[in-house]
Amino acid sequence: IFSKTKDGSFIDSENDAVTAEMIRDKFKNLDYIFEQQISQDTCLGKFNPDTVNTIRVLTYKDKVVAAAVRFGGKGEFVDNVSAHGVACSLDIETGELGEYGLRMYSTKRFFEHPDSKISFKGTKISQWNQIKELVEKVLKYLPYYNSVGFDIALSTSGPIILEINT
Repeated sequence: IFSKTKDGSFIDSENDAVTAEMIRDKFKNLDYIFEQQISQDTCLGKFNPDTVNTIRVLTYKDKVVAAAVRFGGKGEFVDNVSAHGVACSLDIETGELGEYGLRMYSTKRFFEHPDSKISFKGTKISQWNQIKELVEKVLKYLPYYNSVGFDIALSTSGPIILEINT
């Protein structure tokens, strides 16, 4: 993972400057995919800016039937509940977060993000209608699957599908 510095250059996790030469040397003969970094919308980014916090949207046939938001833990690179993350339900009609989140293998309820201390209740997903429209549009190209799951990020330029699971 490369991070942007204040002067606009990039460094890797070992604080090495990212250059074309560095990439060629460090990653030669290895299979990697380089992706543009997502500028996360503040709606979810305020809970934990260390990860891209995502929305898991579950569908059946051509309808959205359930959704949850996954928030990463401080210092983590992923939002997985197995990596100190928290998952919170999302009302598919209103786009609002549920009252509390849960962690993997725990029944403890988190009414706020454990690191940022921001309350889940009352937060409305700013791009929820666009997310549903995007999912329903993509489902038209997947008519052979009854159940599809989408992992979606909220970027500053709109929702982005990160992964589709059938």
